Amino acid sequence: MILLLFKDFLHEKKVNLAKYEERHRELIKLLSHILSRIKKFRLPINYQILRRKLLILQLYDTLKNNRFTQGEINLFKLAHQLNSLYDNLSVRSVVTGGCNITTVPNIFLLIVVLISENTKGSSLHLKLINNKKVFTIFIYPL
Repeated sequence: MILLLFKDFLHEKKVNLAKYEERHRELIKLLSHILSRIKKFRLPINYQILRRKLLILQLYDTLKNNRFTQGEINLFKLAHQLNSLYDNLSVRSVVTGGCNITTVPNIFLLIVVLISENTKGSSLHLKLINNKKVFTIFIYPL
């Protein structure tokens, strides 16, 4: 699989780094997609750890390449996705006001994933107080 993705580089004398970085991103996306579909096969390897590390690499890559876009994040969907990524962590969300926040999703998700990755407890609480123009979010382990 890796040789198929990087076959163009075998014949080049001067390597185009932009092309290499694009292929690297494609490989990370492909591996992430495969790992998200592998859950139903019950393999003995802990693929969730690989999936989380690939997610962190993808988020870091978007930050490194200055791809900042504004978007909305639904806190309940985020808690559900974190529960699927972390088997040993119970993620709960409490919302006052609307459950959608407008932010830069890549930065916000990277912060939340890094907090989740380094949580030593067994549960993580996401609390959102959403007023009309100002929102306050608390992320704390218990």
